[in-house]
Amino acid sequence: MRRRIWSGVAASAAVLALAVPALLTFAVPAVATPSFTFARLAGTDRNDTARVVAEQSFQPAVATVVIARGDDFPDALAGTYVASSGSPILLTLPGSLPTPTRKAIHDLGATHAILIGGTGSIGTSVEDQLHSMSVSTERLAGTDRYDTAKQCAEYYSASTIGTANGKRAAIVASGQNYPDALAGGPLAYGAGFPIVLVEQHALPDPSRIALTDMGIQEVLLLGGTNAVGNDVQSTLTGMGMVVMRIAGGDRTETATKIADYELDPNSKLAVDNRALTFDGAHVNLARGDDYPDALAGGPHAGEELSPVLLTSSSTVLGPMTRAWLTMHSSTLLDGHLFGGTSAISTTVQSDATAAARGG
Repeated sequence: MRRRIWSGVAASAAVLALAVPALLTFAVPAVATPSFTFARLAGTDRNDTARVVAEQSFQPAVATVVIARGDDFPDALAGTYVASSGSPILLTLPGSLPTPTRKAIHDLGATHAILIGGTGSIGTSVEDQLHSMSVSTERLAGTDRYDTAKQCAEYYSASTIGTANGKRAAIVASGQNYPDALAGGPLAYGAGFPIVLVEQHALPDPSRIALTDMGIQEVLLLGGTNAVGNDVQSTLTGMGMVVMRIAGGDRTETATKIADYELDPNSKLAVDNRALTFDGAHVNLARGDDYPDALAGGPHAGEELSPVLLTSSSTVLGPMTRAWLTMHSSTLLDGHLFGGTSAISTTVQSDATAAARGG
């Protein structure tokens, strides 16, 4: 989204902690959209799905791609913010660049790649393969996942960070699990909120330093206390930041609360002193108990400024996701599914479609 409208605005700091498990209350709509359909973006495996999503979202060309490890999540979580200059996220194996990833780079004409994670995560052999394709590389890596997230969060100038309610904002999410950070991907990409990772009961030093160095004034704390404890929230508040916890009873409900926040005009999201409005007519659905498809879908959703919801599993939509789709059926026009039928079954697709049509 940075390539369209981008720049953050500094504002005065405040101290306030808000728990928002029910950010908005919606009535069930009287009129649904009977023609609503989900278009599936899928490849033969996770690497190919990332290629399909990238080529769907970023045609005809991009200069830079972000590459994250496709078989382990910690380093990849913060990469969506790095991609926010208008880049897709592609996936790699630790020691080799998969054929679909090579194809996406070729098809999109990319000449530069940003690797997320150290050589223990993405080996130098991957860099060598990229160089052989005439693609230059840079690497964002720290001593651990929290330090790598710090490098990602500080990749752009702090002055370009997006704002919420006039305050420079960042996402804080668990670094020990992936769903909450992934559901926040559209905000990281579209609204320009860096992602900072924490432990359940501790704010790691790299994360503390990043929040201070970036001059963050408002934190969106994603997930309940089983993900990020109240002690971490208190630490953030004690650092002088507004802390808004966006949480549900599980990962799927948390994703719906994040979607509510994105669509709520009272969130007052802004870039470059201009209001940023998420699109309530489009929605994205990703598997909630595995991460790669949702990771690749983050930039797609950020480009569209549309929310990402999560399924309970590959075969179960989940009651909270179903309820959200039904509640919003009067405004939803279409959506995307990320991943093949082994990630989101045809039964889940049918269930989600029926819900989005008001059923």
